[in-house]
Amino acid sequence: MQKVKRLLTWVEVGAWIGLILYLSGEGFSASRTWIALNYWINYLGISLDYSTLILIHFGIRKTAHFTEFFILGLLLFQAFMGTIEEPRSKVVKWVLGAGVICALGDEAHQLLFMTRTPSLWDSLLDFSGVLASQLYLVVRSRNAPARSVSGGPEGPSAVSEKSP
Repeated sequence: MQKVKRLLTWVEVGAWIGLILYLSGEGFSASRTWIALNYWINYLGISLDYSTLILIHFGIRKTAHFTEFFILGLLLFQAFMGTIEEPRSKVVKWVLGAGVICALGDEAHQLLFMTRTPSLWDSLLDFSGVLASQLYLVVRSRNAPARSVSGGPEGPSAVSEKSP
C-alpha cells in the first residue's frame, strides 16, 4: 500500500508538470491571454485605461508563473519525503534542485512556439515559487501544534483538533 501511495504522489507531480507544459504552450501565449482578459473586462462592463489593462495582464501572467511553481514545490516535497530516507533539509535541497530544472525546462519548452518568449527572468520567478513553497512548509512545521504519535491518527491517544 505504501508503494502505491508513493507512486501516486509522483503521478501527481508528473500531472502537474504536464499542466505547466500545457500552460506554457501556444494556447496561453501573451496575445491569447490578452484577448481573454479583454473579453472578460468587456463582458463584465468594466472600463479601464490601456495602461491599467497592461498592468493587470502582466500581473496575472506573472502570478500564474509563481503560483504554478509554488504548487509544484509542495507536490515535489510530498513526493520526495515519501521516497527518500533523508532529513527534511536534504529533501528541501532535492526539491530546490528539481525546481531549477523544471523552471529552466519550462522556458526551454517555450522555444518550440513562435508566439512564446522564453525568459530567464521567468525561470527565476518560477524558481521563486518553488523556494516560497519550501519556506512556507518550514514556517508551517515550526508553528504546527505538537501531535501525539502513539496510536496513530485514528488511535485513542491522537490529539484531536477542535474548532473554537
